Amino acid sequence: MDRLFVRLRVDLMCASCKKRGVKPSDCTHKAALNPSWLLGSNEDRVKKLIGDEETYAREVMGAFMSNSNQVFRQSWLDDLSIRPSVSIDRSNNTGFLFSMIDPAGGGDSKTAIVTIMRRVDGSIVIIGLSEACIMEGPQLSDWCSCYMKHFVEDPMLNKMHHWVACERNYGGSVLASSFVQACTTGYSMAREYQTEQDKHGTWTSPEVNKTGVMTLMFELHDQRVSFGAFLATDRPFTCSDSVVGATAMDTGTNHAIRRPSSHHEHNSLGDESRKTDTSAAVGSLVDIDDNTRYNKQYQSHCQSLKTTLVEQLGKFQKSFKTSGSWTYTGKDGKGGRDDLAMCLVMAVYHSVLCAVEHTSVE
Repeated sequence: MDRLFVRLRVDLMCASCKKRGVKPSDCTHKAALNPSWLLGSNEDRVKKLIGDEETYAREVMGAFMSNSNQVFRQSWLDDLSIRPSVSIDRSNNTGFLFSMIDPAGGGDSKTAIVTIMRRVDGSIVIIGLSEACIMEGPQLSDWCSCYMKHFVEDPMLNKMHHWVACERNYGGSVLASSFVQACTTGYSMAREYQTEQDKHGTWTSPEVNKTGVMTLMFELHDQRVSFGAFLATDRPFTCSDSVVGATAMDTGTNHAIRRPSSHHEHNSLGDESRKTDTSAAVGSLVDIDDNTRYNKQYQSHCQSLKTTLVEQLGKFQKSFKTSGSWTYTGKDGKGGRDDLAMCLVMAVYHSVLCAVEHTSVE
């Protein structure tokens, strides 16, 4: 069948800049095509009047923004990725810790946990990330205890109030209680956070989802979110420990690294250019070569988790239902996951309520 119309796309951004991800307003390679009202100083005036990069690209330059439905702007996520990691010491460990657990809901989903430090200055430090294909049984306890041991044994963090919450949308209160119990057993500073007194866990309603996403949007926009130099994961952190979670979580190694002699040394986890000192390793269970090798593996694992979180945040968008209602999600319907990202959203949201409801945590 012959086409009735031929569609031509004409825009003021060249193909090369599009491919390289250059901001549309910074591309001047088609400036000769600009209309008279967009020449010279008028261009700057128009940019200032519109203000928003995405709107300018679409309305003025005719450029299609592939991330036009992206909730968390890419510039915010880029800033988060390159922002210097935050080291926690006695001068800035004021505030409290909040861990959010999101049990797997089936399909490609994974059980995820994210821990943040909400400091009294309003900033947020992401200090824990983990995800695994588990729901119950011994593996659940191993995974939780291995993760929480990072905080129990850290001389700076084990003195801070640590609230633990688990979403109960899919697994109900019983599963939520199992996760929280596994995380808080033997950890005197940890206690459960729940939204209803007579029910374990938290419930993520569409309204909570929207409020949580918008809260994180403001935090990212104001550059109040950073990664910590210390990052708890599902992998053991000391060479003197038995690797209770490594085999169960299929982490690919049964080695463990020594604990840094000082908290400042946690910087090595977020910066592969620094060499971790292994000469003062605690105990003699693992030699220097093994420690060095595992340190690199651990750093790579931490970076992979950070990258996954940022990528998942980048896929968040509005999802409309046939009823006309909508919600925020990072799942694209093609096997995409948003477990870590959703955990961060809910951790930020509930930690605000926690700070208001429990002033003693400050």
